[in-house]
Amino acid sequence: MIFDIKQCYFIKKLLLSVILVSVILIFYGCSDENKDAKKVDNKQEVYNFESSKQDFLVEIKNVDNNIQIPIIDKKSGKNILEDNNVKIIAIFPINCNMCMPTLIHLSNLAARTKELKVIVLSQTELNNKLYKDFLPPSSPKFQDFISADKNFPFFIDSLKRNLNIEIKDFKSPLFLLIDNTNNVTRSYEGAILEEIFESDVNDILSISKKQDSNQETNKEQ
Repeated sequence: MIFDIKQCYFIKKLLLSVILVSVILIFYGCSDENKDAKKVDNKQEVYNFESSKQDFLVEIKNVDNNIQIPIIDKKSGKNILEDNNVKIIAIFPINCNMCMPTLIHLSNLAARTKELKVIVLSQTELNNKLYKDFLPPSSPKFQDFISADKNFPFFIDSLKRNLNIEIKDFKSPLFLLIDNTNNVTRSYEGAILEEIFESDVNDILSISKKQDSNQETNKEQ
């Protein structure tokens, strides 16, 4: 088959047009994917919780590849975890197995460990009649917050994904150990011995004291 000059010119022009359109589509497709990725990266995960007197926002944040869970007082805008204490956050799902017995151990540990706070996040009230006498009175060292919306299961699932942990039993308690720089250092699932919590808390406190001692030594020098 013989093509004349006009036909060849038309075919070349058509091919160039197809290539140009393809490049434009690819460019915008990649651009949209980048925008979506930025939206995901910049998405702020915030969950509503409340105590008997205050309302709080609980966030899940990635700070320099460390997971942090600020608990923000809505009135003051302050993170109640911003102190030098070690914290244990206990997450109690609906129909939780072993939650209340473990809570008693955490209460005992907080009572005898000056630098420890215990915070409970759940979807139901903790004052179960069976354990009411064992729970500590309301104090800054022991606080419990109730989910104020229906997103509590998503909160637990997001924690699992951000911390790369596998929750084997969704009716078991989940515990997070937070160091004095507000980073989640360890996670636990199920009924954990009080001695294990105490040992891990003391490890963090020991490291913190060594760091403080080194800083004081450097200042003196």
